[in-house]
Amino acid sequence: MFNPLQYFSRLAVNETIDPKALWDEFWAYIYERFFYPEMNDYEYVNLGEGFLSLENIIWGLVIGFFLAACMSIFDKHVLGDFVRRVISEEALSKEKAKTLSDLGYFRNSIIRGALRSSYSLRRVVRCVEEEQFMLEIEEMRKEYEAATEGTRALPFKAPKFKMDPSTMHYYIPEDLKYTAEFKFEKKGTDFRALLFAVAVFLVCAAFIAFFLPDLLQFIDNIIGMFDDKKNIIN
Repeated sequence: MFNPLQYFSRLAVNETIDPKALWDEFWAYIYERFFYPEMNDYEYVNLGEGFLSLENIIWGLVIGFFLAACMSIFDKHVLGDFVRRVISEEALSKEKAKTLSDLGYFRNSIIRGALRSSYSLRRVVRCVEEEQFMLEIEEMRKEYEAATEGTRALPFKAPKFKMDPSTMHYYIPEDLKYTAEFKFEKKGTDFRALLFAVAVFLVCAAFIAFFLPDLLQFIDNIIGMFDDKKNIIN
């Protein structure tokens, strides 16, 4: 086990220390203490082992928080820039819809891909050609159901819409303008805020992981004072 005092005492007597061995032992200590802390054999507390152990849950939350923060930055800055451009160009109705060329995003592959598949972006941005296609499909469905009423014909199967961001027109409905501005507001979502939030979360998670064995031992001792049954916490 890594012990800083041991190495300081060895330096005091001019004993030679292998830097590589010191480095390897230090990281082994960090791994065992923070990423896979050794849990005592508690008498009353049983939190499980393996993949769903408590320490893995803690670090899973850290990773999940980091990914969520990155996705928020992407939405606010990358997709948000496009949304704000649509609004600034006053493309707030079908009649005023703009192409990507009109908006200056014709060569932006990220926005082109997002317009095809991003649920977050498509909640507020509408495509004129897609809406027209859906109206036509609805008419086709009604005609098919009327023609096959009383028969054993197969249910109507609607063709899928194929979006071509290069030529199609986009707009944000007037009644969704406020929602779009609020959802993709840029303020308070820069990378400095991300790094600060991640740093705070990491410190908290490391603190919990470091003191987790001692905390569980304390809980186990408290429970043992009042109950003779084992494993009452699972």
